[in-house]
Amino acid sequence: MRVVLFAPAVPPVVGGAETTVEMLAFELLRAGVDLCLITGNAPRSALLETMRRSDGCIEVLPACPPTEAVGWEWMAFSRAEALHNHVKRHPADVVHCFSHDTALAAAIALRPGRPPVVATFSEIATGDTAFGALRTAFVHDRLNADFVVASEYFRNAVERSGVSAERIHKIMVGVDVHRWNTGKGEYGRELLGVRPGTPVIVCPSRFSPRKGQRDLVHALALLRERPYHMIFTGSVNSGSPAYLDEVHAAVSRLGLGDRVDFRLEEDREVLPHILAAADVVVQPSHYEGLGTAALEAMAAGSCVLLTQTSGFVEIAEHDVSAWFVTPRDPQSLANGLATLLTDINRRQRLAVAGQVHVSRQFDIRTTARRLLEVYGSLTADPTPQSPDPGEPDD
Repeated sequence: MRVVLFAPAVPPVVGGAETTVEMLAFELLRAGVDLCLITGNAPRSALLETMRRSDGCIEVLPACPPTEAVGWEWMAFSRAEALHNHVKRHPADVVHCFSHDTALAAAIALRPGRPPVVATFSEIATGDTAFGALRTAFVHDRLNADFVVASEYFRNAVERSGVSAERIHKIMVGVDVHRWNTGKGEYGRELLGVRPGTPVIVCPSRFSPRKGQRDLVHALALLRERPYHMIFTGSVNSGSPAYLDEVHAAVSRLGLGDRVDFRLEEDREVLPHILAAADVVVQPSHYEGLGTAALEAMAAGSCVLLTQTSGFVEIAEHDVSAWFVTPRDPQSLANGLATLLTDINRRQRLAVAGQVHVSRQFDIRTTARRLLEVYGSLTADPTPQSPDPGEPDD
């Protein structure tokens, strides 16, 4: 089976959607899929090397139009042209798109059903604006595809656009549990420069208002009488530099500068150690599609504090595998942090249960196996063997 993964970006660009594409690429290659990745940036060396060993191909799309091009025309149609030319040279059994723009390019480039198109979208809150709602409806209307959705949030978004139930496949997106379980807490604390005995709180997330980092800063101010060291790690990719500035300003205004560090665009090889060093990993989001960063933290064996909102409520249970608080409520966040920071037994119980839960329910190998079943149902070729559950390539 020959599969094209068509994605706007992959790591080292930071983000849950980007990471998902990379993980799936590793697993599909392990399953023996003849894989091509078409994306907007050069992948990390680990994926490049694995693709080379497996005779896969990578096509990196240009980021800027040639000087003779008409700008709007190039932006609208260059990806469609690239996909059309690629599939013409290398016929594919399935094209899997991972964003509205790549899906629209596929709708332009390919004849309906030849090859079959699968779409997985990570765009959040597109219905919050008239433009976003129209864009979503337009893409869904133009795209003759099956949809792989990672949560009820995304299922509802697709169903609202009139997609029939038989073309929607819910596959909870997993994480590489083997990789995230490799972190060393003491090494992580050393990297962070945290004094012995000081509790560590980590918030791994891109900086966007819906992620709630500003709420977390106000919660930290309510805990100023308690010892802690706060680490914000993440990215402004698909986020807001202006919002990051607001979070910085709030830290300064509330006098928390000596207790809060920002480690943006952190090397993903380092992140398992940072998560392992955390006493609590907090995700103060207002809403989520799923919550990949939370799954990664749970896989790393961290005690996780989440807001009671979409996405998160599908991946954990309160006081069983995570601790939940009210979204958009700094006082609730502060109370939750105080509860966890003062109760080591509860933290340890949640951390162990969360890690077991993710290992059983959200392993990327399970995601890849179910995705292969969807691919196989859309093609005449037999489904490749499931990925070997051995050690990961990365």
